[in-house]
Amino acid sequence: MLVTYWERCDNADRDTFARAALNLCRAQRTQHGIRNSRFYWFGIDTLVVQTDAESLDVFNSPPPPEASTAVFALSDQAHQIRMERWQDAAVGEQSYRNAQAAARR
Repeated sequence: MLVTYWERCDNADRDTFARAALNLCRAQRTQHGIRNSRFYWFGIDTLVVQTDAESLDVFNSPPPPEASTAVFALSDQAHQIRMERWQDAAVGEQSYRNAQAAARR
């Protein structure tokens, strides 16, 4: 899961800000490997976009043009202040075991 936090620019309209976040979520949902993308109000000037994917590898490849356009449109309204990559505990444990096995070779 990719979680990004966006803080509204001083001159940005809240409705335009929210619509830009909604458009980003819609564009991301069209990308192969994305299960869902939604945004939530974190405060009066901050939104959180939560994007769930089949694998964190989905976020390593370039986004499709529609998603890139939507990110730039959101960036005109807000500043991304934080980005987090979340993974399931079982996936994290398997990644750790794979790293340990590679280190022993």
